[in-house]
Amino acid sequence: MEASKVFTYQGLTTCTDVDTSWTIKSSAYNHVRHKKGVIEQGMEKFIREEVDYQEQLEAAGYRSPTWKMLRALQSLLAAEQLQGESAVTTPPFFPSAGRGTVQFWGEARGPTVFLWDGLDEAGRELCADVIHTRKDWVVWSRARPIKGDNTPREFEQAGKTFFCGKAKCNMKEQGGQEAEEEMEEEGSGNKVNVGGRARRQRGWWKRGDIETKLNTVNMTAWVHKECDIMDDDALFRLQTAWNNPQQKDECSVCLNDLERAYWQGTEVGRMGGYEFQGATLGHAKTARWGQGAADSRGQLRTNAPEWAERRKAQVQTERSWGLSCWHYKRQPLVRMIFYCVTTKRYCVSLRNGYDKEERRR
Repeated sequence: MEASKVFTYQGLTTCTDVDTSWTIKSSAYNHVRHKKGVIEQGMEKFIREEVDYQEQLEAAGYRSPTWKMLRALQSLLAAEQLQGESAVTTPPFFPSAGRGTVQFWGEARGPTVFLWDGLDEAGRELCADVIHTRKDWVVWSRARPIKGDNTPREFEQAGKTFFCGKAKCNMKEQGGQEAEEEMEEEGSGNKVNVGGRARRQRGWWKRGDIETKLNTVNMTAWVHKECDIMDDDALFRLQTAWNNPQQKDECSVCLNDLERAYWQGTEVGRMGGYEFQGATLGHAKTARWGQGAADSRGQLRTNAPEWAERRKAQVQTERSWGLSCWHYKRQPLVRMIFYCVTTKRYCVSLRNGYDKEERRR
């Protein structure tokens, strides 16, 4: 039998094995692979199991919180651990992550954020144990259980509501139950949502996009009844994340020890674009180039501070692209250029603009 093949192309990693085939973001694959430290064959099976679980969650109406919301939840108690969802969706800025008996990476200890609706049975049992024995926890859950979910919500007795996000959704023709069960997709024509965007789109983790989804259900953040160590800005951060109107989630590259493997696994990271010892130009949407591959709208950025102070240009037209590269070539501080584009047309225009500058001089 032919061995399975795992390959990465345009920011997505795919396994072609018949029994364990999957496609996820290359950044998530690289991060889990480095953090978990399993052999390739074991990794393929592990990812397949996590993909199956995530697809099962989303088929039931679950949608992932945005990174902005997760950071706000993490900041409440400086949480070190995230419990819930799957390894293919968990953000890299948590030192530890898992779901019940399944540990994605790190050690299961420290203040914890529980994504209640993203937990399996074992995860909810762990959550129940934690809330009765510790005070350093946060539970993010629907304000009302989804229909058919009869699992006891013990955090409601042991805790208190710290924040309740209201979904400002007006239904047309239909009642509110369908929106409450989160089964309708955005833009169906049956509802008008005037609230924020604190959730990701369905299947975002296998497309590599960062588009957000309108809030259609009320969500609540629970903490222990005796919890009083949160800073004054905690509520503001949660409210801001919940009401965020942006159609795309946060997208900031961070190359610290926690997140380095994640960003180095993006398309540009694999090409050596991060920590590049030269000038980096971008004319690409950040979502297309692996979340933060280039500054949006072609904004120039460079790793040479002196050069950045002397010349900050915006790459907009064919001539300016070539002009920027022509100047870079002649500056002693910057000898190499890393240019991120989305189509061949930009490359051709860049070359033509550069040639024009050469001829003019």
